Amino acid sequence: MAPTATAPLRPARTLDDAPAVQQTLAMLAPRWTTWTLQTIAQRGEATRFSDLKTAMPWISDPSAAAQLRRLTDNGLILRGGTTQRPHYTLTMAARALAPLHRQAEQWARTHLPATRNTAAAQCAEDTLTLLGRSHTATLLWPLEFEPATWDELQDDIPPGISAASAQQRLQQLVHGGLVERSKLAGYNRFSLYSLTEAGQALGPIYDTLNQWTDQYVLGKAPQTRSAAPRTAPANIAPTAQEAVSRHQAAAARSAAFALPFSHPDTPQPTPVLYSPPRRTR
Repeated sequence: MAPTATAPLRPARTLDDAPAVQQTLAMLAPRWTTWTLQTIAQRGEATRFSDLKTAMPWISDPSAAAQLRRLTDNGLILRGGTTQRPHYTLTMAARALAPLHRQAEQWARTHLPATRNTAAAQCAEDTLTLLGRSHTATLLWPLEFEPATWDELQDDIPPGISAASAQQRLQQLVHGGLVERSKLAGYNRFSLYSLTEAGQALGPIYDTLNQWTDQYVLGKAPQTRSAAPRTAPANIAPTAQEAVSRHQAAAARSAAFALPFSHPDTPQPTPVLYSPPRRTR
């Protein structure tokens, strides 16, 4: 379909930003990270170890202590007080995560099952855990505006990531309900990958993650973005004919040799979005 005046504009982030965002997720996605930050934020004052344990009694003392050390080392909390009676407060970078946590919570409540009675921190943590898995951004970002074949996705995989691990992650995203696979017209051996509604809805979360990474991890000046709906010039997205021609050309190139990662025509299981055990408050 030819782009219209209301077609979405490519976000300011590019594939070059994906590795840094994935590293940010490695810092924000570990278990109980969101719970710990939100617990400290809710107190609105210096939080002691005993306060944290009261709010999160299911975490063992060693795990809670290790969590606080990790968050301190990552610049998300500050340790104050005395050696015998330390207390913890959020840094500016951690306070700036509030919009991200709200977006992640809302996405989970909309797209993950059984979240009605789930605590906000757990919903946000579920979403960040899903995004924190290896190569997720690298595979999802190219699909935000148009479908792609495996060969086309492979062209965007950065050096150092094996095709086998990327292919495995892509199939996990299909089974997880974020990506859907269909047959390429005229080339039944080849598949076309596109984002599901749930996958498309991750775009604003990635935008926020990228902005937070730029400002608080990479030290870039924050960019001001207009709140008006984003539009695309006519040369941003290919026409339907151009897209099909490119996909068919990629399939034709691949047909000349045996693909090590071609897919057998087997029934696909019903997508079930990943969700870890619930924690409620």
